[in-house]
Amino acid sequence: MVPDRKTALVTGGSRGIGCAVVEELAELGAVLHTCARNEAELNQQLQEWTAKGLKVTGSVCDLSSRPQREQLIEKASSLFGGKLDILVNNVGTNYPKPTTEYTPEDYSMIMSTNLESSYHMCQLAHPLLKDSGAGSIVFISSVAGLLHVKIGSIYSVTKAAINQLTRNLACEWAADNIRSNSVAPWVIKTSLIEDLKKIIDADQFTRDVISRTPMKRLGEPNEVSSLVAFLCLPAASYISGQTIAIDGGFSMDRSDWMYQMPRATDEYLAHVDQFMEAAENNRLKKGESDIWYGIADKDYDKFEQIFIDSEKPLYVGCSKFTKLSAVLKLFNLIANNGWSDKSFTSLLEILHEMLPEDNELPVSLYQAKKLMCPMGLEIERIHACPNDCMLYRNADVDLRECRICGTSRYKRKNQTEDNSDVKVKDGPPAKMLWYLPVIPRLKRLFANAKDAKLLRWHAENRKKDGKLRHVADSPQWRNIDNIFEDFGDEIRNIRFGLSSNGINPFGSMSSRHSTWPVLLCIYNLPPWLCMKRKYIMMSLLIQGPKQPGNDIDVYLAPLIEDMKELWSPCIEVYDAYEKERFQLRAMIFCTINDFPAYGNLSGYSTKGEKACPICEDDTHALRLKNCGKHVYMGHRRSLPKSHPYRKLKSLFNGKTEHRLARQPLNGRTVYSRVKHLDIVFGKGRPAPPKNIWKKKSIFWDLPYWEYLSVRHCLDVMHIEKNVCDSLIGLLLNIPGKSKDGVKIRKDMVEMGIRSELAPVDIGKRTYLPPACYTLSKVEKTRFCQCLHGIKVPSGYSANIKKLVSMKDLKLLGMKSHDCHVLMTHMIPIAIRGILPDRIRHTITKLCLFFNMIHSKVIDPEVLDSWQKDIIMTLCQLEMYFPPSFFDVMEVIDFCTDYLAGVKNIGIPQSRHEGRLGGIGTIGKKFITPRYVELQSAHFFVLQNLTVVAPFIHEHMTMLHEMNQSKSDKWVLTEHNKTFATWFKERVKQDRGRENVDQVVEHLAYGPVHVVSTYQAYDINGYTFYTKKQDDKSTLQNSGVTLIATTTEFSGSNNDARSRIAKDSYYGVIQEIWELDYTLFKVPLFKCKWVENRRGVKVDNDGFTIIDLSKDGYVSEPFILAKQASQVFFVEDPKDSKWHIVLHGKRHILGVENVMDEDEYDQFDELPPFSIGVPSTNVPHDETNYLRTDHAEDFGSMKLILHNPRDI
Repeated sequence: MVPDRKTALVTGGSRGIGCAVVEELAELGAVLHTCARNEAELNQQLQEWTAKGLKVTGSVCDLSSRPQREQLIEKASSLFGGKLDILVNNVGTNYPKPTTEYTPEDYSMIMSTNLESSYHMCQLAHPLLKDSGAGSIVFISSVAGLLHVKIGSIYSVTKAAINQLTRNLACEWAADNIRSNSVAPWVIKTSLIEDLKKIIDADQFTRDVISRTPMKRLGEPNEVSSLVAFLCLPAASYISGQTIAIDGGFSMDRSDWMYQMPRATDEYLAHVDQFMEAAENNRLKKGESDIWYGIADKDYDKFEQIFIDSEKPLYVGCSKFTKLSAVLKLFNLIANNGWSDKSFTSLLEILHEMLPEDNELPVSLYQAKKLMCPMGLEIERIHACPNDCMLYRNADVDLRECRICGTSRYKRKNQTEDNSDVKVKDGPPAKMLWYLPVIPRLKRLFANAKDAKLLRWHAENRKKDGKLRHVADSPQWRNIDNIFEDFGDEIRNIRFGLSSNGINPFGSMSSRHSTWPVLLCIYNLPPWLCMKRKYIMMSLLIQGPKQPGNDIDVYLAPLIEDMKELWSPCIEVYDAYEKERFQLRAMIFCTINDFPAYGNLSGYSTKGEKACPICEDDTHALRLKNCGKHVYMGHRRSLPKSHPYRKLKSLFNGKTEHRLARQPLNGRTVYSRVKHLDIVFGKGRPAPPKNIWKKKSIFWDLPYWEYLSVRHCLDVMHIEKNVCDSLIGLLLNIPGKSKDGVKIRKDMVEMGIRSELAPVDIGKRTYLPPACYTLSKVEKTRFCQCLHGIKVPSGYSANIKKLVSMKDLKLLGMKSHDCHVLMTHMIPIAIRGILPDRIRHTITKLCLFFNMIHSKVIDPEVLDSWQKDIIMTLCQLEMYFPPSFFDVMEVIDFCTDYLAGVKNIGIPQSRHEGRLGGIGTIGKKFITPRYVELQSAHFFVLQNLTVVAPFIHEHMTMLHEMNQSKSDKWVLTEHNKTFATWFKERVKQDRGRENVDQVVEHLAYGPVHVVSTYQAYDINGYTFYTKKQDDKSTLQNSGVTLIATTTEFSGSNNDARSRIAKDSYYGVIQEIWELDYTLFKVPLFKCKWVENRRGVKVDNDGFTIIDLSKDGYVSEPFILAKQASQVFFVEDPKDSKWHIVLHGKRHILGVENVMDEDEYDQFDELPPFSIGVPSTNVPHDETNYLRTDHAEDFGSMKLILHNPRDI
């Protein structure tokens, strides 16, 4: 018996060794208190102990938390009258990994739980143990602290440290009559062994351990608890400073010091919860998955087999891979790395030989595909006429020749040998269509509960405030719901967007091969998922090498038939989210393409003098005799009737303008124009009579098509690329891309406009006077240097520097997104100071329009004003630019009804999953900053966390009441000096009277003195760098801005008056800190700020420009990382002293369930890059088209040889 009812505190006493120790000591008569993190487990054990008559109390406590450790000791002190006889430090944790794979978070958790908690508990318990007169401390260590077992280096370090701590305390506290010992168990038979049965062969694991243990058995928990109890008894009063291994002789068998525990055990100890969750999520059991709904009877046996393969180990004894999971992993490698079929088969053969005999890995790509066939997509291979006349399907499936043109179905006709009945086999089909049916894939989407829920997003989760964020906010969506109420009432009905264009699958620029996929995107989904590869369905693949062109309707027939079936409520689908069956319907909401494909799908002739499908026969086209092309210059028709531009002649096309803009036709009117067109499809026959409508599109077969106000849309990214290419080609005079030249100058002479730009013949050469848009060589160099020197943030765009050729002074290899970035941001910067104001302002307004229509959120009320602005901009472009600039691609993009029908596609994809809360990514180091600097950072944290706001208010009120004669400025200064100390004392007082919020308590104690620093940090949808990291990178991620509310004072200290100001501040990150408050961490940016009064201004063009040399706010360098928005700086071409501020791009929507950017962090939406471009008005019919400010003399002016190919 334990004499005199000894008191004991045992940590982690709800299970395993800790539970056995509690029961052992309590049965010997001790009065105990224990703790555990799991409240339910603890309560259950307390009930059992009470039923046994044991004197045990308990409290919920996480010993990795310093404040909770203090609360636990205070609780024990109050229970035991300020004395404690026995302290058993039992709590521990582990994440077994190779040393190089441990993260800082792993290190902190293991160290704080295993070592720091035991160390701190001894410090806190020392007064109680000393007052008891004969205190005893027992640590539960491990054999991992005595010798090398591969169970994790950090864990072993903590246990070795505990063994040394045992010896130190035995010597240091012997004078206080406190003994210290530790026990070091090997594998003990606890609930851990039983839990192992869930993921590995526990019997095999047990046999492995026993074989390495001399006593040939596992230890029992009561054998450990008995040793612990003995060390606490008077019989052990002369034992101190000892570490006793309880391991069945394992630590004495030196031959097994390098024993490595089984891999599965490592994984269990590290991630058992995640492992079991993953196993549960990936379990394939018949009847337990909604995938079984909708499976055809013919496929049932295939799915039975795939479930068998999902449970069959890859080889005997393999616990990590099944036959199916291994093949799936390898197929992911194919998709991610673009492997050929041959190389994949070779890999399978090698792996099959490397693995143990009788392994289940397929040895060829064919076998692997056969294994996965139930999970593949249904594909119909349909032969087609090589002249695009017909498909061999339905009634024509057995034909051997095209019934329209007579061309053979196969590349080689059947032939019969002379005097023989043997037939030569057919060759491959002359042309092929692959059709992937839509209906089975929709069933699969709804059979997945997660996807089925996402398909309801447009109705249940979309923000509905009247602004345009999603296709469901468009008038057409509402019109469909109103016209077809039964369709709109079922929110699960699908609305597709259809797109098609030619691709070269062989990747050879010299090849003209054109294969046409037809893609469907699902508009029911959130905008950040609509364009994700997972949810884009390829419905058709039309074989090349020639494009189908106007005959694409032949190939669309199978899809349109399915869409007609989907429109009628006859497709029964199982909804795994609602756990019910329903009648699914679907429709094609619109098509989205570039302009040539627009013509192919709509049937409209997008070439010639009537090329605009909105204006149709009212298209204003002018044929340029010398250029041999049509141009479209009728923008003034969209101006108000009384606008002065309508009366001007020479500034435009030499004529006044009295016509009005054509209103777009509705669907029924268009249908009435095409319904009688009867076209025979196919190549190689006489062209039909000339008509602006080439055919009645197959889309008119859909019952709802004529009711759609917007049937075909243009891809805005294609538009931007066309405009950007023309604009850059004109400004830099790039050969083959410039819209200026001899021919257009002659055409302008014949039109009677801009006579001063007429070409001048000088002998055998022709001189072209510099137009108002013509750049000199110096200006071209400045333009290219500006773009060449730009560094952008991560994820913003490609490296712009690579597009610029400083040698040739031109831009090369621009992709669609490159053009998007140039048009929306970079061109207005690059042309600063190098063009006449009127030209520069007009180009800037054009770019501003593209910037605005790419907003993620658009207020419909501003659309009318945007439309008026773009009409004016187009008229001004018509004044200054040559007529050849206005080909159909530039004009069709801006028809007045286009803005209302624009579809924002190509939504940016997020790469920040799991990073919104913040994570350091590059260059982690530990520093010990100066005390003053650390306190400054700590004070900033306190001032900016809402949980501290009540205390700040209380402190400020107290200072005002105690110093009523002092000014507000003095009170604020005093608050800054004294708040942190006052806050800590205030929380200590509260803790004695009531429960204090853990976050507040940790904040009051302050951060750990050692600070983590990084060179890069991802947070809030941005990637940030320090300036030092920026200098080593091709990116610029160090710029930050913050909208802050500050208190400004004027006057002397005694009568200073305060003013609250809200301003934007700009700076560069110098250091990235992460303050550790034990329970949580707070990332901070230490910045070099630009002083607002001297270093920040907005110029006449609306650009925010800053002088980075004007430092300010040196005493306030820190900001919370979560408060920062990213900006980057571009050197101003007008004055290198200044830099233009541009805002970075966030990657946040759809990440970690963020549905709305404003709701996530309440940031105000940032304005466009330019908001102050002055309007350009020309009140009279004249302007200066010549550049008179070029530095070159006549001899260096542009002289060109006569060349009939020159435009």
